[in-house]
Amino acid sequence: MNNVFSYSPLVQENAQDDVPHTAVCGATLEPPYIIGLAAPLIKEQRIIDALWVFETLNHIPLDYQAYIIGDGKERDYLLRCRDGWKLSSRVRFLGSSKNALQHIRLVHVLLHLGTETADCYAVRDAVAMKIPVIASDTSKTRQLVKDGVNGILIPDCGDDFRLRRRLFAKRTLRFFRPVL
Repeated sequence: MNNVFSYSPLVQENAQDDVPHTAVCGATLEPPYIIGLAAPLIKEQRIIDALWVFETLNHIPLDYQAYIIGDGKERDYLLRCRDGWKLSSRVRFLGSSKNALQHIRLVHVLLHLGTETADCYAVRDAVAMKIPVIASDTSKTRQLVKDGVNGILIPDCGDDFRLRRRLFAKRTLRFFRPVL
């Protein structure tokens, strides 16, 4: 298994920035909603928290699919969690991809639950493509995401993973169902 996330920050420079994504904040979206996450599958990226958010969304009538782009040492553990929580019909692990940008273009919203030390290449590219981002409020994401303009910043919550998971689930749901 490849433990290196093959997502090149240089790919974004070749993207067609003049082609706006259809999922700009405030746009009307049609289900199934596509939620993306592009990151190395390592602890600092908190992918397990994202799986918990997806599991929570299963208890609400929301037609969604989730794409996780990346690879890493936690892949097998995350796949077992996904299958154990009966998420395999909704959550797809796409693995490492030299064409990660093409996958990101397909999503309506990008989640980024990473810690302060986590990289933000996917966030930068999503913002450049006008794809809204729901992200942990860290110094890196704050430079890219303007809360309420091109995405939503969630307080990092430190070690309080229960609060972080609840906030991400609530804000993700509100993004697709603003009336709730």
